[in-house]
Amino acid sequence: MKQIKYFTLEPNSVLDVALKMGWVLLKLVLVAFVASTIENPAMFVYAGF
Repeated sequence: MKQIKYFTLEPNSVLDVALKMGWVLLKLVLVAFVASTIENPAMFVYAGF
């Protein structure tokens, strides 16, 4: 029901949902990056973590 509600609200709400989805994607990319750097410690240190 929530997904349907988002589309019936004003465009600002749709933008808010898009930003939230973008933030989730950003976190997934960050997690994937960290997971790949764990296998390569030199890159991990170079990234500044």
